[in-house]
Amino acid sequence: QVWLYTSTDMEDWEFDSILFEDPDPDAFMLECPDFFPLGDKWVLTYCPMGPKPAGYANRNGHNAGYVVGTWAPGEAFVQTKDYVLEDWGHNFYAPQTFEAPDGRRIQYGWMGSFEEPVASQASDGWSGQLTLPRELTLEEDGNLVARPIDEVKKLRNATEEFGNLSLGYGESLVLAEDSTAVEIELDLDLAATTADRVGLQVHKTSDGHHSYVYYDALAGRVGIDSRLSYAGAKGYRAAAVSGDKLRLRIFVDRGSIEVFANDGATALTSFSFPADGPRSIELCSENGIAAISGLRVHTLRTIWED
Repeated sequence: QVWLYTSTDMEDWEFDSILFEDPDPDAFMLECPDFFPLGDKWVLTYCPMGPKPAGYANRNGHNAGYVVGTWAPGEAFVQTKDYVLEDWGHNFYAPQTFEAPDGRRIQYGWMGSFEEPVASQASDGWSGQLTLPRELTLEEDGNLVARPIDEVKKLRNATEEFGNLSLGYGESLVLAEDSTAVEIELDLDLAATTADRVGLQVHKTSDGHHSYVYYDALAGRVGIDSRLSYAGAKGYRAAAVSGDKLRLRIFVDRGSIEVFANDGATALTSFSFPADGPRSIELCSENGIAAISGLRVHTLRTIWED
């Protein structure tokens, strides 16, 4: 359950009501709730502990999702949309939001894990990180859209424009020989694409280790495949997409990947731990033709510089 408390001085609080109760009998605790308005609806994000994996959903030990409904002070929360995972990657938890001065609802998530071994914490002295700040909006059907805030574009140092191109059977294209932090904008014409999968091998090192960001035409899903990553829990995560066009915005940092599909309608967030050495980025087409209608690679400067 999520409980609602009230206060007149922000110091002393009294129980008001049960705001929401998860119908899943396996959910034994709803961690990190956040309740906020978007348009004429209210969104409750929370992290149910205990639900069992079901297909592509709830594959992590700890997941985060949301419900949508109507609410007003003194009234009951009336749910209008069933629970949906907010992020389909390996590492997205405990999201929290705030309202910016210009009215935007901005969210950070915790990119971490309670189960998987974090390769960096023992030797590097850190464990986990925050996601990019995301602006949240709500579509008419109640789908929560998360886009990187516009200010992130200020981190772009240089841009390489590849334009329209086509990759043949088993063909690949190296986009960068070595990279640290990059943003990749990839537009796929799915109607003209015959490949089983089209993807980007990122953090690719000379020993063959890499993480794979891909579109799977057979499953109709965008995914992050960590099975050949240098370290971490391995495995893969994938989210459904639809339509004849697919627009991907992919952020690759030194130890992480964030994917935003179709202007934030779907997001996937995962750790990616590379091996030592240069880290290339390679575009691949598997068993068919990949029709690329737009491709841009932006190198990103560190946030610690003015």
